[in-house]
Amino acid sequence: MTSKEFNFEDWKSKYPLCFKNEGCCILFGIECGIGWTELLHELLQKIENYLDTNRDKFVDVEFPFRIEQVKEKFGTLRFYVSGADNQIFDWIIEAERKSGKTCEVCGNPGQVCVTQGGFWLKTVCEEHRMDRYVPYKEDCK
Repeated sequence: MTSKEFNFEDWKSKYPLCFKNEGCCILFGIECGIGWTELLHELLQKIENYLDTNRDKFVDVEFPFRIEQVKEKFGTLRFYVSGADNQIFDWIIEAERKSGKTCEVCGNPGQVCVTQGGFWLKTVCEEHRMDRYVPYKEDCK
């Protein structure tokens, strides 16, 4: 993907069941770096297939599956949904964990880092760390 932003309309057409019921994503789109594109495609494809084979449970119901928000927070992916079951939540947790090891800028292996001075967290690779970020230590929490 060459764009620096996600084209939300493309995502809606590729995953129509995932984005059928408009939530917060319709207002803000996908709020993270394009380095997580493949990670999101993998997650959304799993969910799309699952929704398609379980329409009576997630699509054609009074309170259907809905993606509420997709964003970066504290250096990793946050993928908020409603109307999901444990299988979907397991896939989301897996994707959120992977995001902490995937550069949000380019998609290469990375790690959660913090800006010099310790304010903003971001998952970046060595190349995108530059002089701005240093590795974040879990024991600093």
